[in-house]
Amino acid sequence: MAGLRWTSALAVGVPEIDRQHSHLLDLMARLHDLVVGGGDRAVLSAVMEELERYTEFHFATEERLMDAHGYEDADDHKDEHSLMLDDIHRCCDEYILASNNPKPVLAYLEHWFVQHIHEVDRALGKALNAAD
Repeated sequence: MAGLRWTSALAVGVPEIDRQHSHLLDLMARLHDLVVGGGDRAVLSAVMEELERYTEFHFATEERLMDAHGYEDADDHKDEHSLMLDDIHRCCDEYILASNNPKPVLAYLEHWFVQHIHEVDRALGKALNAAD
């Protein structure tokens, strides 16, 4: 993917989640630009750390909303979050900084994010909006 950017096609209909998704995509786009442009390793590392921290914050937000609304698929959704956090930590630590070609790892993260929105977060958005 050539630096994924936020579009309304990725919206799940919950403003708080959509804002956070947009910010996550901004971080991924910055990371993409640094990787493609051969950016400074210190800056690359700082953006990766921010991506990791913000992903944790975002997942905690979604999980709080799931719990508050009694979302029936919460356990499966939380399991996906846990696996993705493991992947993000591993990808950032082991592959992006250590690799001479981190582009495939970045493409994987972008693909996972879009797939997760379409297949998992949209269902959460519908449930949260129906509960309000």
